[in-house]
Amino acid sequence: MKYLHRPFCAVPSQAMVLRLYEGGWGEPETGLRQIEPGTTLPEETVIELTHPANLTFSFELLQPVGGASLKCAVVRWHEPDPGANGTSFTFETKEDEPGEHLIRVVVKDTTDLVHPEMAGGNALISMHSWTVKVKVSPQPTPNARANANAATCGGISSLSACYLDERIKAAGKFRFS
Repeated sequence: MKYLHRPFCAVPSQAMVLRLYEGGWGEPETGLRQIEPGTTLPEETVIELTHPANLTFSFELLQPVGGASLKCAVVRWHEPDPGANGTSFTFETKEDEPGEHLIRVVVKDTTDLVHPEMAGGNALISMHSWTVKVKVSPQPTPNARANANAATCGGISSLSACYLDERIKAAGKFRFS
């Protein structure tokens, strides 16, 4: 098949590609993945952010060493922007969306060497995901500000009373015990 400088025909080419992706033949035991191992950033899969913040997620596509780059990979980022593509994505927190967010990238090999009906399952698909936990710092309420100022104003509970108390003390016309 591969002797006499002739390429594999369609069936052995397809079998070779599927075998590489399905694994069970050596290292890695689970087969090849289009996401280059060890290149996902951030490395942690659970990240905590406090709004306002942004963070870039990225990875490298598996490429042949010394050969032409692959042109048959489709990259899709799912959540929060299902239409994003490319090897990096920047997540920006939103004040009205605290909680957990799943950031997932899916890479699919669209090679012509494997017939679509024979590519069943997930052999030609690689995925990686991160969980982002977004916290929003609570904004002080007007009552909380008044209570905080009252504590620094000798226990007076009104902002205007506190202001007047400071003005009167500064003028020196009255004495407070």
